[in-house]
Amino acid sequence: MTKHEHGNIFLYLLIGIVLFASLTLVIMRSQNTAEVGMLSRTATETAAQRMISYVNQASQVYLQMKNTGTDLTELDLTLPSGGGFNTGPHIHKLFHPEGGGLTYNAMNEDTFRAAATTPVGWKFVKVQADWTATSGTDLVMTYIRVKQPICAEINRRVTGSTTIPTVTTSFANTFELGSSDLQVAQCAECKTYNSICVQNTGVYAFYNIIDVR
Repeated sequence: MTKHEHGNIFLYLLIGIVLFASLTLVIMRSQNTAEVGMLSRTATETAAQRMISYVNQASQVYLQMKNTGTDLTELDLTLPSGGGFNTGPHIHKLFHPEGGGLTYNAMNEDTFRAAATTPVGWKFVKVQADWTATSGTDLVMTYIRVKQPICAEINRRVTGSTTIPTVTTSFANTFELGSSDLQVAQCAECKTYNSICVQNTGVYAFYNIIDVR
């Protein structure tokens, strides 16, 4: 075998090694991307489940209070960080240990929130939904500025679709401050579902009616 032929064989071996290394790198990157995607999907599902579970917990606590004599008009939504939280009587306070005893969990972490901009986290208000039986106020619990993928996952579980309805309801006035009534003309899906994630101008909110009057 000539030196030239030896050189060609070496070159072919070198090319083969390079190609094999490149293929291995591509496969490894593909596997890493798939693993990251799977982890991201799992994190989204876990976050959605945690939010739904907290709504269920709040609903159960309020129902227990209602069954033991607390009327919605008497329900006190003062947060543990709010003024007068430890001023009695406590029996009608949703979050006080001597009242409902619900642990307030704002879920104000990057896991859930889309941005640090306020308002963010869980808001509890009493507003009147115009489709309910009476003109009395209803109890509404909403997480404002939830991440879009979590919002879509919540709706997949609630409605069977990842579609996020667009509404014209003012999140700040209705869901945070409770200063504006909830109107079906502004949020048709709110009448259809007691719990659903909706959007308005790029902001996502997970809305829940805990009690209607």
